[in-house]
Amino acid sequence: MKATYVVEKYFQSNKIFDETLNKSKFDGRTFRHIKVKEFFKKNGIDLNTQDIYNIDKSDFVIYLDMPRKLPNKFNRNKSFLIIVEPPSVKPINFEKKLHVYFKKVFTWDDNLVDNKFYFKINLSFDLNSDFSKGIGFLKRKFICMIARNKFSEHKDETNSVKRDVIRWSEKNNKGLDLFGYGWNRFLFKLYPLTYLNRFNFIRFRLSRKSKKFTRLYRGTLNSKFDVLGEYKFCFCFENITKLNGYITEKIFDCFFSKTIPIYLGAENINDYIPKDTYIDFRDYKSLEDLYSYLESLSEIDYLNYLHKTKEFLKSDDAKLFDANYNANLLVSQILNS
Repeated sequence: MKATYVVEKYFQSNKIFDETLNKSKFDGRTFRHIKVKEFFKKNGIDLNTQDIYNIDKSDFVIYLDMPRKLPNKFNRNKSFLIIVEPPSVKPINFEKKLHVYFKKVFTWDDNLVDNKFYFKINLSFDLNSDFSKGIGFLKRKFICMIARNKFSEHKDETNSVKRDVIRWSEKNNKGLDLFGYGWNRFLFKLYPLTYLNRFNFIRFRLSRKSKKFTRLYRGTLNSKFDVLGEYKFCFCFENITKLNGYITEKIFDCFFSKTIPIYLGAENINDYIPKDTYIDFRDYKSLEDLYSYLESLSEIDYLNYLHKTKEFLKSDDAKLFDANYNANLLVSQILNS
């Protein structure tokens, strides 16, 4: 039997299943997809991306996020949807009228899950990952943020919160190091001018004229793990807040790097991840209060966070984010349809 994985062009040619690329280029983010392919193979089904296996000739078709356009010969009985991106990034994912074109929908969104049509599947990882550089507390730098400079019109987006943190840290001479794409480029903030953010040559020229560069900016990264393990703390913000169940790789990347995450994102994060493994951004009335707490933490406090994190990653509670566990759930539900 054959199955097709419909993915963005960037991941086609089975790049999404390539173990070497997973480690060298994708920062471990495609590990869960590699496991999905493995579990299908155990059941006698060969899974490949749409440029390798034609959708019309496949026994199952799995869409990774809602496609911009459905194929002309669409067969609902063999089509399944996995929702990955949140509404602030891909609003079409949450247009329920389009979900009827699929036999089952898999999502992280706790508010949708009914175990009849919508099934829970978490973004998942290799929980045995260890990207720490082995640097002790005293030798680690203070705090970093790794994020793209972008703009969203969604009311619960966090891009504006990130910029508030950056401006405050810069104004108050706090030791924040900023990494990521686009912080040395002008950013259009008002719709429909936001479309022009796609054109880097325009943003670069405007940046040079306006001199809108933050002195906290340290450049782009080939891999976030190049620097994450050098810091005690990292601002770990999802792209959107106030969603139940939307927990991405960001907090786990900190765990794997032995860096304490300062988290803002899923409304019910405490239902999934113990509160003593991270610092909840919502607990602080101001950045002054937050930084005061961070600066007061001792090496013993830091090691206690790491101890609690290690306990969590080895616990039964963490299996909800284990790639093998989620791949098995997905494949089982599809095969039993």
